[in-house]
Amino acid sequence: TLSSILYGVLINLQFHNLLPLSSVGVVEVKDYLYNIFIHTISFYLTAYLSGYLSSRLEKTSQKLEEKDTSLRDLEFFNKEVIESLPGGLFTTDISGKVLIFNRAAEKITGVQKDSIMGRRIDEVLPFFEVPFVVGRRERTINVEGVQKMIGVTISTLRDISGKYTGFIGIFHDLTQLKRLEAEMKQKEKWAAIGELSANISHEIRNPLASLKGSIEILKEDTIPHSKRKKLMDIALKEMERLNCIITDFLTYSRPAPPEFKRVELHGILDETIEILRNVEQNKGNISIKKGYSGKLEVNADPLKMRQVFWNLGLNAVEAMPEGGELIVSTISSDSAVVITFKDSGTGIKEKDIEKIFYPFFTTKEHGTGLGLAIAYRIIEEHEGMVHVNSSPGVGATFKVILPKTDGKT
Repeated sequence: TLSSILYGVLINLQFHNLLPLSSVGVVEVKDYLYNIFIHTISFYLTAYLSGYLSSRLEKTSQKLEEKDTSLRDLEFFNKEVIESLPGGLFTTDISGKVLIFNRAAEKITGVQKDSIMGRRIDEVLPFFEVPFVVGRRERTINVEGVQKMIGVTISTLRDISGKYTGFIGIFHDLTQLKRLEAEMKQKEKWAAIGELSANISHEIRNPLASLKGSIEILKEDTIPHSKRKKLMDIALKEMERLNCIITDFLTYSRPAPPEFKRVELHGILDETIEILRNVEQNKGNISIKKGYSGKLEVNADPLKMRQVFWNLGLNAVEAMPEGGELIVSTISSDSAVVITFKDSGTGIKEKDIEKIFYPFFTTKEHGTGLGLAIAYRIIEEHEGMVHVNSSPGVGATFKVILPKTDGKT
């Protein structure tokens, strides 16, 4: 507005010849008015555009300032999150030079951030290997003369385009956890020894009581010959039972190391099935069927495999005192073999399934309760697994899974 007024005054002075014109000629009134109009419009348009652009610039500057503040807040927040993590964290570039090293990392390793930033991490902390191996590792480190166990997980970092930019490592001090685990294992070991001792005492006392009773009666001179012979038979059977308990216990507690060789298991299964068909516990009312598939070659100890098949087969036969059916089947894949013993016996209660591989656990009137425990331990020695599925009244299915090749010879 001020520009328009000043321009009007200028034109008015020129029109009344109070301000000389540089050009020659006569200027009409309408030309003066036209010039005033055009310049006034131009001044107002310029003023409007200037104001608009100034307002936009001010708003843009304000937004940039807000974004800059937000970015600084975000950077501070991210830094605080990293520094507040309970576990150690570091990042490096591709070459292994440290870019981030948080407070927990300083505390766990005993290394100050200033002494490691910008340097290759293995120069300061040799237990970190560069180039990194992605995955989880456990390492023992020495911090001011104190041995520590740490668990380290290394992962890769990528930029927005997917290009590798470096590595991130997260690690925790496992020293206390490992110490607690060792203490728990020791307590479990002593608890197991106590339970085992109690079971052994119980199992041994029963035949010893029978032996003692028989011997005390045999001391009497008035016993008829027929009764004397019967008592002697009882004593011999109890001695045999006692010997069986001790033998099974030694087999379980001090197993001989397996002698691995290439074995075809179908032959061992056939021999075991033939014995089961004629065993004392089989009254001739148990049908044993086979369902073999493919070759069953594994690296195994043949004697120990025979023990496993015998224990599982005898367990199935004893579960069918009134008769039934036992199906022994096999499956072979590229990586493993599966041997299945499926019976139609009394089955196993759900609460007992998790206990059946415990030493001396049995639901039978006779038996040491070590057969399944021995079988389980042998399969563990062969890096295999034993699975059981059962319900009361519908029988039980035991599956032995063995690796087809495990590198042992």
